[in-house]
This record gives sequence, structure tokens and C-alpha cells, in this order.
Amino acid sequence: FAFTDTHTLVSYCPKKRKNVLLMTTLHRDAVVSTREGKKPNAILDYNRNKGGVDNLNK
Repeated sequence: FAFTDTHTLVSYCPKKRKNVLLMTTLHRDAVVSTREGKKPNAILDYNRNKGGVDNLNK
């Protein structure tokens, strides 16, 4: 994790040999969910919306 006043950078490994690097300006603090493995909110939002991004990339 890396946090500044305006940006958050999170490295996430959802599966073996898969790495996702998230950089966001929406999530500016270290808020971590108490559910779902205590993941940062940036990762939870990514997981909820990644289907739309995958469709856009096709």
C-alpha cells in the first residue's frame, strides 16, 4: 500500500501468478473492510466493477 493526500496505490494478487496494481484518486485513506478478508475498499470496488472494465477492453 502507498497513500498520499490525493492518491492510493495498492498491489493485489487475486490468484497465483496474477497481480493487479490499482492506483486510485477516489480512495484516499487506508480504510479496510471488516469483511471479505479485510481488504482495502479500493480492492472491493475493483472486484465489484471489473466486469465492466473487461467488457470495455474487448
